Amino acid sequence: MKFIKYLSYILLAISAVIIILFYTSGYSDGMLALALNWAIIMMVVAFLGAVILPLFFSSGKGVKSTLIKFGIIAVLCAISYFAASSDPVQVSTSIEATGTELKLTDAGLIMTSILFVIAVLAILSGSVVSTIRNR
Repeated sequence: MKFIKYLSYILLAISAVIIILFYTSGYSDGMLALALNWAIIMMVVAFLGAVILPLFFSSGKGVKSTLIKFGIIAVLCAISYFAASSDPVQVSTSIEATGTELKLTDAGLIMTSILFVIAVLAILSGSVVSTIRNR
């Protein structure tokens, strides 16, 4: 497991260098593209680490629970997408966006709201359950 530890340190160091370069370069377009590309790379690494790797390094029960969690995430993404609207919002800028971009942005905001509510409920239910168990 030392490989994962060293890989984490390397990714952290690269991220720190990109952040420092981004803030010291004056927000140039090239640095913005670099930061966005690095964010995409990190999302792919996180996806592989969270979804794909447990399928290879776990027992049958672990694979089943991972697939169930992946299914729940897929259902939440579908709910967010179908609840999203592609209607433009009136803003003072002259940025034009397509209906698909607006729908995906709205779906992302809805998904963030759903996950926030789930996180708050998990925190509250955890404290309530621990209070009841300690009585």
